[in-house]
This record gives sequence, structure tokens and C-alpha cells, in this order.
Amino acid sequence: MLGKLFLGLILTFCSTLVGIKISHKDKIRRDVFSALSAFAKDVAADMGVFKTTIDIKLEKMPQILKDNFGENVNELRDGKAVILKDKRFTDDELSVIEDFFNSLGNYDAKGQRSVVEFYFEKFNGFYTQKEQTYRKSSVFYTKMGALIGVAIFVVIC
Repeated sequence: MLGKLFLGLILTFCSTLVGIKISHKDKIRRDVFSALSAFAKDVAADMGVFKTTIDIKLEKMPQILKDNFGENVNELRDGKAVILKDKRFTDDELSVIEDFFNSLGNYDAKGQRSVVEFYFEKFNGFYTQKEQTYRKSSVFYTKMGALIGVAIFVVIC
């Protein structure tokens, strides 16, 4: 009986971890849009004060953005047709990200600042949506994983 109880606890724990892992996609999306929003805000702030080149800002791009889009940023900025593909993001989200990186360096400082501020608002909106989705999905999948583990435990006993 003690062995079955131990097995049930392990199954519950493992299925809960699976639930947490499933919601990880939403966490990455939230974190990427948070970083994009912060990056756009940082670029816009510096555009108003310094004649900071976009290349310097891109070198200081947050690591999560480099991990997800780093290899495509230079091609996007050079006007090459790079289509971002990532199953974690919708086509609309990828299109906005692509347009943002395409717009960098194509305007004078004042124009660039307004464009970056526009994308800041977009990314901030995406971030808010992803934060809500992540909260809901993480709770849902964690509870569902735990319930599946308990159900398996009940069937075994």
C-alpha cells in the first residue's frame, strides 16, 4: 500500500510538471514581448537624447531577443525578405516583429523615435495579452496535470 501511495505521488508530481511544461510556450511569448517592449522604449528614449546608432542598440539587444530573432535581424534591416517562423507566435505577431526590425534605421532620429514608440505600444499590448494568457494557462495546465496524476493514482489503487 505504501508503494502505491508513493507511486501515486510520483505520478501526480510528474503530470503536474508536464502541465507546467505545456504552459512554458506562453511564458516565452510573454517574456519576448516584455523584452521587445523594453527594447523599443530604450531605443525611443535614446533617440530623443543621443544620436545613438541603431547598430549600437542592436548589439545591446536583450539575450532573449537574440536567442529568438538574432540571426534574422541583420537580414531584416538590410531589406531582405526574411519570414520569421516560430510556432510559439501567431503570424500577426511575427509580422509586427518583422516590421519593427525592418523599420530600424530607415528614418531620421525624430521619425525613428515615433516609429519605435508606435511599436512600443504594440509590444506592450501584446505583452499584456500574453501575461493574462500565461497566468490562465499555467494555472489550468498545472491543475489539470495534478488532477490527471490523482486520477491515475485512484485507478491504480
